[in-house]
Formats: sequence, structure tokens, C-alpha cells
Amino acid sequence: MKTMMRMLRTFWAGAICAALIAVAGAALAELPPTLPDSPKVLPEAAVEPRPVPAELSPPTGAERASSVSLAADELEYDSATSVYHARGAVTLEQGETRLAADELLWQATTRDVVASGQVSLDEPAGELQGASLQANLATGLGLVSQGRVLLRERNFHLAGAEIERLGEASYRVTDGRFTTCDGAIPDWQFTAGRVDVELGNYAVARDVWFEVRNQPLLYLPYLVFPVKSERESGFLLPRVGYSSRKGALVS
Repeated sequence: MKTMMRMLRTFWAGAICAALIAVAGAALAELPPTLPDSPKVLPEAAVEPRPVPAELSPPTGAERASSVSLAADELEYDSATSVYHARGAVTLEQGETRLAADELLWQATTRDVVASGQVSLDEPAGELQGASLQANLATGLGLVSQGRVLLRERNFHLAGAEIERLGEASYRVTDGRFTTCDGAIPDWQFTAGRVDVELGNYAVARDVWFEVRNQPLLYLPYLVFPVKSERESGFLLPRVGYSSRKGALVS
């Protein structure tokens, strides 16, 4: 009898366990197969940094030297051509260069400038005045009409109907004059149909008159005049001669 009772207890215990396992299995079957995805985190290298606005970046030395400021009584801007049109008390500054005029056109992309009316240009190498000016501030090359130029090196004065700057230290003057004397009426000067000047070298003139206090004294078909920063000692007397090939000579 006792043996029968143990067998019944074992049977019901196994049945209860099997029922519990079946219930648990059914409950687990209703659960989703995986948990919901957790938020994705990009690796640090994949995050693109936000660019710093250009105006917050300090300008370099080259940018400061090439930046331009323009002021005038009236100022217009054409965005299609990037051209500024300024009128009245115009001043344009770039680095140590200052340009003043009554009217001015400034092309910001090419850095070309056209100025007229009481034009004056001041830069470390010298000063310029004229009726009109066409120039490029990037190259420094340009042309001025009815102009006067003071090259501070050796106090060399140039004036002419047209003065063209061909290089950093090269000029060509048409119907001009040159001297190293100050004043509206210099003590002496040379007038010439054409003058080519190379600073640190020579001024070469053609069709020349030598004048004293605006009075012409001597005509020379060709003249070479030193435009050097270093002084040279000695004074050479002129030589007069005659050649069957060149005619009368004065050197």
C-alpha cells in the first residue's frame, strides 16, 4: 500500500512539472524574438565638424596687405560684374597704397581700377598725380595721363602727357620732362619726346632739350642720365665730335 502511494505522488509531481513547462513554453513563444534595436551611435570619426565662419578666422599678413577699403560720397555695386562705382571724395586703400580721385571704377575680381579727376596715388616708392589713371593693384602696372611722378629714390621727378609703368622700377614717359630739382620751376630739367626710366640704372631720353629755369639752352638727339641710388665720384666734361656716319656728336 505504501509503495502504491509513493508511485501516485511521483506521477502527479511529474505531471505538474510537465504542465508548468508547457505553460512556460507557451508564454515564451508569445514574446518577440529579439529586443528592440538600441539607438545607433556613430563613431567619433564619422561626425563631420562644423566649419568655422570665415569672418571669425584672423586674416593672414598677405590677406591684410591685399585687402581693399573703399569710401566715397556715392557708392554703387554691380554684383553681376563685381564692379564698384564711386563718386565724390573717393579714397581706395590697399596696404600702404592710397588712391584718391573724384570718380573711380573698381573691379574686385581682377583688381583693376580706373580713376579720373584730381587723381593722386601715394605709395612707399613715390607719389603720383594726374588727370586720369588706369592701373592694376595686383601687378602695380598702369598708365596715367597728364601726370607727375616723384620717385623718392634720388628725388627723381617725372612729368608728361602719358606716364606708363612697365614694371616694378620701369617707366616710359611720352612728351615729358625729368629733373632732380624740386619746385614748380626747377633750376634745370630735361624735356624729351620720350623717356625710358629704369630705377637703379639709367634714364634714356630721345629728342631732348636741356633747360635752365624753363629756358631751353641745348638740344640733344639722345641722352643717357643715371638714376642710381649710389653716388659716383667725378665729373666728365662733354665731348664734341663729328662722324661721317652719325654727323655731329656730343657725348
